[in-house]
Amino acid sequence: MAQNSSLFTAISLLVFSIFSHCQALTLEALCESTPHPPVCKSVLPVGSPGSVSGFASIVILKSLEASKHLLASFDQHHPTSGPLDDCQLLAGLTVDQLTRVNVIKETVLGTSEVNDLLTLLSAAITNYETCLGSFHDATGESSENFVKDHHDILTRVSDGIKLISVSLALSKEAWPIASDASVTKPPPRILTEDEKKSSSLEVSYVKVTKPVIGRGFMAANITVRNTAGPTKHQAVAVRNSADMSAFYKCSFEGYQDTLYVHSLRQFYRECDIYGTVDFIFGNAATVLQNCNVISRLPLQGQFNAITAQGRSDPNQNTGISIQNCRITPSAELVSSNFSVKTYLGRPWKEYSRTVYLQNFMDGFIDAKGWNEWMGDFALQTLYYAEFNNTGPGSGTANRVNWPGYHVINETEAVWFTVSNFIVGDYWLPSMGVPYAGGLM
Repeated sequence: MAQNSSLFTAISLLVFSIFSHCQALTLEALCESTPHPPVCKSVLPVGSPGSVSGFASIVILKSLEASKHLLASFDQHHPTSGPLDDCQLLAGLTVDQLTRVNVIKETVLGTSEVNDLLTLLSAAITNYETCLGSFHDATGESSENFVKDHHDILTRVSDGIKLISVSLALSKEAWPIASDASVTKPPPRILTEDEKKSSSLEVSYVKVTKPVIGRGFMAANITVRNTAGPTKHQAVAVRNSADMSAFYKCSFEGYQDTLYVHSLRQFYRECDIYGTVDFIFGNAATVLQNCNVISRLPLQGQFNAITAQGRSDPNQNTGISIQNCRITPSAELVSSNFSVKTYLGRPWKEYSRTVYLQNFMDGFIDAKGWNEWMGDFALQTLYYAEFNNTGPGSGTANRVNWPGYHVINETEAVWFTVSNFIVGDYWLPSMGVPYAGGLM
């Protein structure tokens, strides 16, 4: 009997050892699949038992705790400046968003619930990226000293981005959804200092004509005009950080950086958007449908770029989808005999994602279609796509040959429609805004 007992104990220990080893390998591989493996492993020590959803929940809680500590730290700094004001507001929004995510404990979620989860985590990353941008955009000796004086905040924000990024990666693994044709797993790379500086389309989060924040915002038949003119460079007409927000038959008029689609899920139907450089920009999950996108005449020496999408993490469910719109020049641009080039977009951030579906493109669009931000920055990691566009500017034969550029088919294009990209069927009907859920 004693011999049998010893044999049973030995077998049990062997089975436990094998199970523990497999579990450790699984968790290590899981962390390696995230953008920040060391952070993942520091929060989830290899060998910890649990499910992927359980691991995701642990990191989400850590992200929430870190964000609360960051928010509390502003009490010691007495915000009086633009960057600190921006960061305090954004930290508060992030705490709210992570609090909503932290209550999710189910191992099985529906499509809309998964989209909620990924949207909130994506927005939390965007909030902190915006905060860092407010600091990094500062110039001059006094600004450099200001950054040094608030190094602790910048460190907390940078660490927060990494934690939330791991939360997002684990959440996508734990609660998978239908295949996203644009998701790629490029090899990790370290940005050069020039590349880091190149993504400096940073604007003050609070200095805009019309800020929109909250949930379920809807506007119809309004015009928002930034009267700064082209010589004032960045002049935002609307900054939208409202989830499940819709604009119907509205007009957004500006020059550089007209419409700031900052974060969360947004829909624009039958709207007019006027601008020059990067005039639709940001990192929301955005669909523009049946709109007029009108390029104006920029300053001498500038070129037009319709979009500058700011997706900074490969797992964010964000991007700009422009469907069944008219892409045309303004009268002043026509009268200039098209003396400047106009592009469909350029990559503001490393994983920039923009798709044009079934639009009319007038002949003023440059044949290459898209433009670089700086050198080869983001050309390997961006996702730019075109599908079934018409008009003299829609030809793809001479488009850029970047690895991230695609002429897509119907199966891929469907992913970027209202029903899939912003799960519009779950929230648009209650707003009374007309929309097409699929391809048109």
